Amino acid sequence: PHGRWPVGSSLRQQALGVPGCPTPTAAMHGWHRCKSSRLAVAGLVGLAASSLRCSATARDCTAFNRDACLQKTGCRWFSHRDLTDCPLCRSWFGGHDGIAGCRDWIPDEYCKYEIVGTAHAQHGADLASLEVRNAVEHYQIAEGGFSGICSVWCNPDQPGVCFGQVREDIRCAVSSEDECLGRQGCNWFEYTQHAGCKLCDSWFGNQASITGCRAWGPDDFCTLVFDAATHKYGGRPSDAVIRQVIDHYRIMKGGGMGGISAQYKCDVFCEWNWPWACSSRPAPASDCWALSAGECLAKPGCRWFTYEDDRDCPLCDRVFGDRKAVTGCHDWDPGDYCGRIIFQAVQTVHNGDPHNRTVREAVRHFRIQQGSGEEGDPFVKDSTCSIWCDEGFTGQCFGQPRANSELKGVNYGGRFVPEKWLGIVGTEDLFKATRHPTKIAGARVDTLSLCDVGEVWDASHRMERFLNNSISPEHFKRMADLGFNIVRLPLGYWNLIDLPGGVTPNGPASHRWRRLQKILTPAVRYHSWIDRVFSFARQHGLKILLDLHGAPGGQTDNAFTGCNQGRSYFDTDWNRHLAARADEEMARICGRHSDVCWGIELLNEPSSPGGPTSSRINRDNLRLYYDKSIKAARRHMHKDVPIVIMDWPAWLSWWKERQPFTYRDHGRIVFATHIYHLGGATHDQWHLRQALAEDVGKIADFRLHSRYEIMVSEYSLANTVESYNSLANWYVHQFNQHGLGSMVWNFDAGWWMPSWGSVMADKVRYDTIQWKGIFSHIGI
Repeated sequence: PHGRWPVGSSLRQQALGVPGCPTPTAAMHGWHRCKSSRLAVAGLVGLAASSLRCSATARDCTAFNRDACLQKTGCRWFSHRDLTDCPLCRSWFGGHDGIAGCRDWIPDEYCKYEIVGTAHAQHGADLASLEVRNAVEHYQIAEGGFSGICSVWCNPDQPGVCFGQVREDIRCAVSSEDECLGRQGCNWFEYTQHAGCKLCDSWFGNQASITGCRAWGPDDFCTLVFDAATHKYGGRPSDAVIRQVIDHYRIMKGGGMGGISAQYKCDVFCEWNWPWACSSRPAPASDCWALSAGECLAKPGCRWFTYEDDRDCPLCDRVFGDRKAVTGCHDWDPGDYCGRIIFQAVQTVHNGDPHNRTVREAVRHFRIQQGSGEEGDPFVKDSTCSIWCDEGFTGQCFGQPRANSELKGVNYGGRFVPEKWLGIVGTEDLFKATRHPTKIAGARVDTLSLCDVGEVWDASHRMERFLNNSISPEHFKRMADLGFNIVRLPLGYWNLIDLPGGVTPNGPASHRWRRLQKILTPAVRYHSWIDRVFSFARQHGLKILLDLHGAPGGQTDNAFTGCNQGRSYFDTDWNRHLAARADEEMARICGRHSDVCWGIELLNEPSSPGGPTSSRINRDNLRLYYDKSIKAARRHMHKDVPIVIMDWPAWLSWWKERQPFTYRDHGRIVFATHIYHLGGATHDQWHLRQALAEDVGKIADFRLHSRYEIMVSEYSLANTVESYNSLANWYVHQFNQHGLGSMVWNFDAGWWMPSWGSVMADKVRYDTIQWKGIFSHIGI
């Protein structure tokens, strides 16, 4: 009430009701601001008294980026370096919104009171400590040609008396790239002249004003270049010419004494349906300037973008001219390429209906290929741009990549590894009058498993009758008629190998595994039904993926292992050895049916879907098991036949970082994952999509940044009460744009839960799932 206010950022927000300051009215010719003048108490910076007085007319420093701010007289750009290495900064100021941006603040007051004063008064910071000094130097001020940082000065004659001050930032005033990257907080900004850029030279001159060693953050740099380019260009920021210019600017992020910690390039990101809503931000950079497809595909992270001129496309000529701006070797994201660069451009110029055949055909002229980067590996991630419409939900249409060898798959589960809950034909008779223990070694068991069937006297007869009734040629005809092209066939280790005498996998209650193994002996007795599956698939032009669904000891606590033991006991040397034998037998079967067998999957759903923080199966042990299994399998399968490694989305980054399998030593390796919403039913499709977005993002990241192809080998239509047809349409196209394709679980299920057996079911709730339309490029 008397013009006295405590020190802190809230002081800056007080503008009205201060004695002596006029209240702004419409009749005034200008705005005034209240300006602080403080009297610092020696040694107690944060407790300084403050008074407010009226200043001259306030300056309008409203600006959203550094470049625009510095063009305004009297305005300064206040920012901070990357705060990931500064926990003190985050504890002092949280989100930093109140102390950053374009302002007319006095730099010395900013450092003395807003930064150092707040740190001392509100957080008790010891200003003399090295940690606090380093934290303070994260805060930067730019004005015209001046670049400063906040720092702490302590009076050598008065121990403990320290103040905040601004000083010129000379840390990054070096001309050597190596010296720059060795300095903490400095980054190296460069203009790459790989293919020449006349517009870059025209817009930015000799580039010296925006390149070299700077204390700028990568985000600020990309925003500066983007804003300047779009201002000079005057057209839509989504146009290809802007991307071509921006793509010439790179950032090498310094790591202090460690040199380079990361490399980035500036990239352009736009809202799907609004070509003006664009921004630029750093993205991981790859050196993708190559003259030929072969050179490009040999570089990790690079992709070869081509125009397929096998048919005339007047619309392509009209939109893209000679196509040079949208083809060649780049590290572009295929989703952004098909969605924005191709589809959005066609839409904007042609202004046509995305359902129109001319529009769809134009988009499909553009192809993307990405190699593994390994010499001698002939396989590439190969996709073509297409149009997908979110029919039955938002109705919007998008451009997206689609694998050229797309897997349109279905699981034929519950046959060789029956699950009572799944309820397929014959399951009730198979499990009749069986019981399961409630606990094993202290772990709860709450479901029946096939090993419990082994307790009854006629188990062998029941199993034979069940297999005869549940495997039918009509099933495969239906799959083919609906547009499916591959069938995943789950098997258990007991279907594949025999264990002599009373030998069993490691783990408690071994008698349960023994009875499972004796349901049909020897294991070769199962082969007549496995061969039957291959025969039916052959008749209808379908491929088969064999899958080790039930592993010795159980890779998780679930009935699909063949014996629910309450927890996993797979992770022992003996059990992994038995699993490798089972994998080798699958490879033998695959080799015997090489015209139909697409590949083998080594292990289904190893425990710990939550990722490394919840690990119950050691992934290093798993990696060694896979290495052994792959080398055994390759004795019976050509190295170009896929071997599939499945893990949960949360584990994909673990495999991406290590990339332990090469084409030279292991042949073609494909990864798979499963997508299920494990959090219970959702009552609308929007929330289900949101719940799965993180996992879909992990699949996309894996495909972009690893050498391996990936697919989704299980998902289901359960967990929602809305349109199942539009959900199936969304699933298939989400998974396909980021990988080889997907396989729905399951072909059939009990009549009471058709969402788990959506291929055989006539309807799922109110919908007939239009699989054929979903798989086509036409849509549902």
